[in-house]
This record gives sequence, structure tokens and C-alpha cells, in this order.
Amino acid sequence: MGPDVELNLLEDGERARLVTSGDRNDFYVTDFGRVISVIRSCGKERILKQATHDRDGYKYVCLTFNGKNKTRTTHTLVLEAFVGPRPVEPSGKPYHLCHNDGDESNNAPENLRWDTCKNNMGDKAKHGTTGRKLNKAQVTEIRSRFATGRISAESLAKDYPVSVGAIGGVISNRTYYYASYIPPA
Repeated sequence: MGPDVELNLLEDGERARLVTSGDRNDFYVTDFGRVISVIRSCGKERILKQATHDRDGYKYVCLTFNGKNKTRTTHTLVLEAFVGPRPVEPSGKPYHLCHNDGDESNNAPENLRWDTCKNNMGDKAKHGTTGRKLNKAQVTEIRSRFATGRISAESLAKDYPVSVGAIGGVISNRTYYYASYIPPA
């Protein structure tokens, strides 16, 4: 949690802080959720492209250290830079990173906080962001439709907002096991 730094690529009102240094670059994160790389030898700045996890919607960047790439989530970089390192509960468990508004793409420091797992799960329930894309009725319907033998997992994936792999997990009962389906005799 260092001081704000001046960079040429900053927009009006945007603040940046040093995250870490790599082989040739220094990496900065801004309170707008942008990650900027600066080549130390010449001072050239560039905004790093962020990707989005398919699974959970979180943005991440790839930073290079000693010739090896390390993937870091943007919200973690922002919170560490503007609030401080991840605290640990008295039990030894690390705190969770929480989005106050439930929007995983909103990485503004005022929207982020460190909190306990219990409070994070409470937030997710309140915001409806538990990570589950299917409800119990949809799971039962998927299993029922697949059991008829007339539809493939690929076709089911097109009918629901999930991947073919997720459909496979539902069908094999690896996921959503609480939503029991008993095929007709």
C-alpha cells in the first residue's frame, strides 16, 4: 500500500499505485481497475489487456516475473494496493475478497473489502451471485430430458446458460447432487 504515482496513461482523477516489479517492468494498478506496465529502461507505459474468467466473471491479468507468467485477479491487485495485504482470521484462515455491490467487474477500491468467508457467502446470497447458474427445477429438467435418450449434452448446453462440461456434471451427478432426479421406471 504505497503512495500514488504519476503515470502518463492516467485519466483525470485516476490514481495508480505500484503493485510489484518484474524482470524489466514495474506493474501498477489504478483505482479504475486498470493495470499498467512500465518498462524501467525507457519508461514506456502500456495498459495490460485483461481477460475475464469464464467460470466466475472476474477480470485477470498476466504479469511476468523471472521469465515466468503469473496470473493475478484485478480485484486482488486493487485491494492489496489501495487497502493493504490480505488479513488472516484468528483461526488462520485468510480473509475473502468481497465486492460490496455483487458486481464482479466493479473493481473500484471503495467497492472492495476483505472479510470473512461467512460474510462473503452472506453477500453472495444477498446479491444472488452464488455462482450457481442453474436452479433445482432446471437441473431436474436437464436430467429428465437427457434420460429420454433423445437429446445430447451439446444440445442441452445450448438450451441453458452453461457449458457442455457443466451439463456433463449435472447428468453424472457430480454437480448439483442435492437436486435429486429419479428417472421413471
